[in-house]
Parts: sequence; C-alpha cells; structure tokens
Amino acid sequence: MTSKARAVAVLESKLRAPAQRPPAMIRRALPAGLFAPSLIAACAFWVQAPTPAQSRLLEQIPAEAHTVFHLQDATVILEQIKRNDVYRLLGDEAGEPLYDQLRGMSANDFDDMIHLGQALAGEAALFKCKQGLGLMVEPRGDRVALMAALRSFTSTPAAGEGMTLQQLGDYQIETSVPLDLDPSSGSRGREAIETASANPGPVKVMISGPRILAAIYGDKASVRTWTMALCSDRQQPEIAPLAKKLRSARALHGPAGQVEAFTDLSFFQEEAAEALKAAGEGMSIDPSRLIGLDENAYLYGTFALPAGMDLDIRLHVQITPGTLLAKLADTMRPLPSDLLGRIPAEVTGLHVMNWDFNRCYAQILEALREDRQERGADQIDQVVAAGSALAGSELEQEFFGQFTGVFGLFFMPPLEALSLADMEDSLLGVFLHMGLFAKVKDADAIMEVVDALLGSLRADLAGSADERGFEVMSLQGFAPYDGGLAFGANHFLATVTRRVMDASLSTFGGETARSLLSGAKLQAIFDGQQGAAAVSAFRLGMLRELIREKERGVKLPKGMEGLYDTYVVSTVRRVRDGFDLRVQLQ
Repeated sequence: MTSKARAVAVLESKLRAPAQRPPAMIRRALPAGLFAPSLIAACAFWVQAPTPAQSRLLEQIPAEAHTVFHLQDATVILEQIKRNDVYRLLGDEAGEPLYDQLRGMSANDFDDMIHLGQALAGEAALFKCKQGLGLMVEPRGDRVALMAALRSFTSTPAAGEGMTLQQLGDYQIETSVPLDLDPSSGSRGREAIETASANPGPVKVMISGPRILAAIYGDKASVRTWTMALCSDRQQPEIAPLAKKLRSARALHGPAGQVEAFTDLSFFQEEAAEALKAAGEGMSIDPSRLIGLDENAYLYGTFALPAGMDLDIRLHVQITPGTLLAKLADTMRPLPSDLLGRIPAEVTGLHVMNWDFNRCYAQILEALREDRQERGADQIDQVVAAGSALAGSELEQEFFGQFTGVFGLFFMPPLEALSLADMEDSLLGVFLHMGLFAKVKDADAIMEVVDALLGSLRADLAGSADERGFEVMSLQGFAPYDGGLAFGANHFLATVTRRVMDASLSTFGGETARSLLSGAKLQAIFDGQQGAAAVSAFRLGMLRELIREKERGVKLPKGMEGLYDTYVVSTVRRVRDGFDLRVQLQ
C-alpha cells in the first residue's frame, strides 16, 4: 500500500469515528495570532485562484477581528493544482519519501489538514480576535463529509460526548458550555451563568446551518455574540473594518493568490509598546511611543501553487511614512549589482542583504533625543564607549563605521554531493561548509579592532599573510574547525573550515573565473532580482538523497527533471509604503 493510500485509509477511519483528542479548539490555527500555516497548507493543496466575486463570509467576520485567512472559492479544485509539480510529486511513487517526511512531522495534523482541504467546496475564512477565533466554511458539496472534517480539524467531540446540542431557528448548535441563545434575552440566564461558573475557561461552539458551517472558540460573551450573528438571517449592519482593509490591500497589492491573509498590526500596538518598554527598562529607554503601529499598519499576504515547478508567496508590510519604523526601513537598500563577482561558484545556498545598520543606530539615537529621552541615548553611548575601551579603539568609527551594509552568508557542498545526512545528523553538517562575509571600507582597521578584542578575551588565533592579499587568523588544532577570519580586498570573511576559506579567498581576492559571474543559475536568479535589499536562494539538491529514485527503481514524474537544480528564492524589497516579500521556486 502506498503512503497516499495509507493516508486515505486513515482519513476514512476518521470519518467513521469522532475525534477523541483533547478539545484544544483549532489547535493549529494562529499560534502567535499572526499565521495559520495549517489552513494555508490545506487550502494550498485544494483551491483554485479566487475570482473577484463578492465574499459572503468576509461580511460576517467579527468587528473585533485583527487577522483573517481567506480563500474565495474552493469549488474548482484540481484542474490547476494537478498541473503543479509539487502536488504531482507528492502523489507520485517517486515522492513517497517526501510525502512520508511531511506527514511524519505530525501525522494526525497532516491528515486532518488534507482531509479538510479535500472536503472544502466553497468559500472559507479563519478569523482571529483577542477574545478568540473561528473557522467558517460554506456548506457546499458533501455536507456530512465537510462537517466531519471540520470536527476532526478542530478536535471537537460529537454531540453528547462533552457537547450540548441546542437549536436556534434553522441552525443546529453544539456548545461545550450551555449558552443562552434567546435573541430577546438581555443576559445569558441564571442556568447558563451557573453552568459557566462551574466550567471556567473558553467556550467551544460548532454551528451547522443552511448558509454556513462554523467552529468558534473564545470567551463566553464573545462566543455568544458571534454565534447569534452567524445564525441570524439578517444582513450585517456594517462590514467588519478588517474586511474593508483586506479589500483595499488586495486592490493595491494583488492579485490575490489561492489563499490570502491579512493582519491589522495596529491591534498589537499596546503589546508591542509594553514589550519595548520592558526591554529598554534597564537602559531608561521607552521606544514604545516611537514605533508607529497606527491604524494604517498592516500585513497582507497571498499564497499560491501555480502550474509547473512553482510556488508563489507574497507579503506586503504596510508602514506609515514618517514613523521610526519607516525611518529604520529606509536603512535597507538595494544590493549592488557586482556582488556575485566575489562569491565562489560552487555555492548551493546564498543569503545576502544590504542593511546600513550604522544609519539604523543613528536613527534610534536621534529618535530618542527628539522624544526627550536623553538619558537613554546617553546610556547607549556609554555601552559603546565601554566596548571601545575594551578594544582599545573607537568602535563606532573604527569597527562598526567600517561596514558598508553589504552582508552575506553562503553554503558550499561537502567534498561529495550535499546529502540528507548532512542535514539530519546535526546542523554541524551544514555549518562546516558555511562562509560569512561583509563588505568594509578599510579591512586593516577592522582587523586591528578584532585583534585587540581577541587579545583581551585571551583567544589565540594564528596569524599569517595570504598570497592573495589577505591577512588570515586561523584556528589551530581544532580539526575539522580549521577555518578562521580573513581581512582584505575591502572584505571581512569568516569560515568554519579551511577548504571554504581557500575558495573564498580565491574569489574575494579577484580570481573571478571561479565566481558566480561565470553564468551559473544563481547569477540568472540575481539578475532577475535587481533592486531587492535582500535575496536568499537555496538549491533543492538535498532532495536527491531523500527521494533516492535510482536505488528505489523509480523515476521522477515527467517534466520534473530539473527538480534538483531548482532554487527556493526569497526576496525583500523596500517600497514607498513598507516592504514587499516574495518566495518562489526558480
């Protein structure tokens, strides 16, 4: 029996029996109030790109909601998704090890996600409030299967097994605590109050009606209000503010993907202010008034699995111009176009960014002084001064002031091909082949400060001059950790092994024949990302060891021969009103 068949058998058994797991309502939804990867995963497997049709469920999001995950229409399911190579691979014999790996992370959760995705046949929306959360779906298709999938996904037992059955008009309602659902009642009633006092904690509700199936969870007063609203046939008096903002963001930053998400960041202003104030308490700093999480700050994202070997995740973070957040965002700048001329051609993964953290530091001090927090700003200066005394030099100018803002992290393959064992045994297998670099104005000045700091810390590295124009500080007697630090050619380098150091010195020293400018795929990827402030690209070659098609006597699905040379590419761009983030397969 294949893994896919085994998963189907498990799902069928779940349909026949109610879930017995603890009632941790929508346990996978929005763990930090910002993201719901479980719903995204379910929808990503089974939804078609939404159309501009008017949403019905968005109209019913509570006014208190700060986050929503939404798919417009899951009715047209497989025609597009079947053409996606990721989906095809997971359903193919060659992809069984990958499928089993994903499912093995949490088999029950994985099965429940796929089960729910298969049962969806209309609009769906997951909302999050500080008072609770809920998942609403349209009752299209097989209503019994959809209700069973919703119950399993939310770990809800059947009525009579810890749930009380109530009726409100045409709607059947199951509640973990009896609620007074009389529309004319001004209170919840003595019986409900007494029951609630005997059953403290959040309330869970399952709703089944002609227009909607829903599972909601939260404090008693909010859950009662939401239940009454969802079961009312009357039109909502006003669209929720969150729904309005989502539509506005969609118009500006669309097109919408198969799943779209929206978080109103202004809801977290109070928590962020408290956290920042607590973090700066020892330094007499209160940056909470400066962060700028006003009503115009939000996060809008879309997720899609298009046809072919592709993935498209887009995020836009809206930041109000003129705030400290906007000023700090301005310290992110486009990467230089000649960057790849310094990178070894053999790399399989590369993460680079252009962040002027010196300007960032100056902006924070400037903002504190403008906010009349002179004491806090002075204390930051004192900390830097203490470090300068330890190093015997002016850190702000001679060390931090030397960095231009261009930083990079790259990974080279081992002497053999990068294998799954390198990833599974420990992170050491990856870090042994890692290199870190930063572009600097004066490498000699950086070296002198580092040398002084290492001396004060009694750290002993052997120094030598490299023929390629670098001063090298290397580790001695710590094999395989025989890398170290290198200074020269306007760069600061750090590697764990000497092999990576040698390759780095060749390219950073000017031997461009072995750099990424030799026409490798990474160059083409970076050529297509001009203007980005940060780019990350990692090759999927490691999947070869996992899939092992030759040893298992199978082949990749037709058209997927380029899988192992495909890169996961992430980019960050500073735009006028915030940041744009994107993840693709290329």
